Amino acid sequence: MTRIFFEILSRVLTPATALAEENQESQIALMYAEGLSHIKASNFKLALLSFNKILKMDPKHQKARAIREKLIEKMEHKEEPGEKKASEEDIETWYNEGNAMLELGMYKEAIDSFDMALAAWPRNAVILFRKSIALNKLARYTEAIECLENALRINPAFSDAWHAMSANYARLNKTDEALKCLDKVVEIDPEHVPFA
Repeated sequence: MTRIFFEILSRVLTPATALAEENQESQIALMYAEGLSHIKASNFKLALLSFNKILKMDPKHQKARAIREKLIEKMEHKEEPGEKKASEEDIETWYNEGNAMLELGMYKEAIDSFDMALAAWPRNAVILFRKSIALNKLARYTEAIECLENALRINPAFSDAWHAMSANYARLNKTDEALKCLDKVVEIDPEHVPFA
């Protein structure tokens, strides 16, 4: 009786499994085409995001991995004299991509995007703050604190940065430092509501 049950279950599940695999394959094909179209439009960060999504679904996808590596290599290319500097639109794109990757739980990629934005605009407290969130999610608390210290050098009244620094110190069991940061939050903004 048990054997018959498993044979019937196998017959029922095989088409469902095949359908799920087909659905994933079609999603990957769409993302692959989307990534290629971003490359053609020279929007390498969005292309990278597409190929990262593919690799999250199928870590063994060789073509996506190869293209991703070439994109990273191209994006790391140092600016030559005479090359165009990053525009405000580029910075905003990198910042938005970093936020999108942060929301997707792709923290390393978020850091990469924030770093691209910071390379063009190193004295931006908000970008430093958002990068610190990604570092925190990767349990890189000391680096997150360094990021927040840089943000606070730019804007000492940035209460969200003080609050985030308190949380990072708490993760490192540095209670005194965490409490000093919270005192600073209350001093700056007594009605502070932490950034969500």
